[in-house]
Amino acid sequence: MRNKRKWIPMVLMAVLLGALIICYILIKSYNKKQEGQQESEAESIQIASVTTDEVSGLSVEWDGNKLSFTKEEDTWHYDGDKDFPVNQEAMENLIGKFENVYAVRELEDPQGLEEYRLEECSEVIALTMQDGTTRTFYVGNKNAITSDYYIYVDSPEKIYTTDTGIISGCQFKLYDMAQTSTFPAISESSVEQVKVLQGSSSLLLKRDDGDEDTWKYQMSGEKEEDADGTAVSALVSQVSSLAYNGYLDYNCQDMTQYGLEKPAASITIDYTENEAAESDTEAASESGTEADSEAETEIKKVPRQVVLYIGGQDESGNYYVKISDSNEVHTMSESMVKAWLDAKGDDFKQEQES
Repeated sequence: MRNKRKWIPMVLMAVLLGALIICYILIKSYNKKQEGQQESEAESIQIASVTTDEVSGLSVEWDGNKLSFTKEEDTWHYDGDKDFPVNQEAMENLIGKFENVYAVRELEDPQGLEEYRLEECSEVIALTMQDGTTRTFYVGNKNAITSDYYIYVDSPEKIYTTDTGIISGCQFKLYDMAQTSTFPAISESSVEQVKVLQGSSSLLLKRDDGDEDTWKYQMSGEKEEDADGTAVSALVSQVSSLAYNGYLDYNCQDMTQYGLEKPAASITIDYTENEAAESDTEAASESGTEADSEAETEIKKVPRQVVLYIGGQDESGNYYVKISDSNEVHTMSESMVKAWLDAKGDDFKQEQES
């Protein structure tokens, strides 16, 4: 018993020592991290600082293309088309990158501007301020070793290298800055019927009026038949996955270039959407002499329809698509569309019982 009591203080001291060692390691690691962060901040060179709220214009020249935008009454517009649907959040995020612009290093003994492709610079980013002044960033070659870009601001007196986000942020195409619409979100359970039309051939899948779990199918020129529910579900379930993967034109006036003037195929989806509606009900008051009108919220199923028109394909195999009552042209991946175009009536025949 006495020997056991002698071991207790030693165990406690060992535990305490272990805890102290762990604390020491954690503190040392934290201090090292802080020192590294401070050194990094000290090494960074601020080459520009912009009050983003005062920016009224942005011009970007990159790879031979020039895009310019102007901010009027807190709204950004594309100078080439004021009706273009500019993504306001994306523009504000891009402008925010210029609030503090840092360089990795300043070249101590720079060679001629031509050494860094800065003599006749084709990559130029210009910010216009509300007072009419501009801040212009000239971007040259990318360093093959460090992957940093050579850059100078306003005047070539000082040349820097930078890995700042303004470079990647400004390498965009016009429709990268567009406020895109999305394909309607449709669940399998809300679908009432789907019709796929290709030339003179059509396939119709629809729920049985008397049983929502039972489906019918019909090919063009043929009679309606009971369908294999599992096969129908496998196809219809893909409705919820339909989505655009590219935005090409917000107001296309020439659908022929996309094969959409006379679409190769169309998919018509009839479905329902839950919608909240208020209805007034008469309720007797406690005294029984007055009638109080109180609003009750009801959920109603509202019928909807969307027609997806399918045109040609681009070099990557994506299909050009548009929906009814819209001039927007988007792309959808081939894998997303193929199952609908390949569907045939035989795919949905019920197996005959022997």
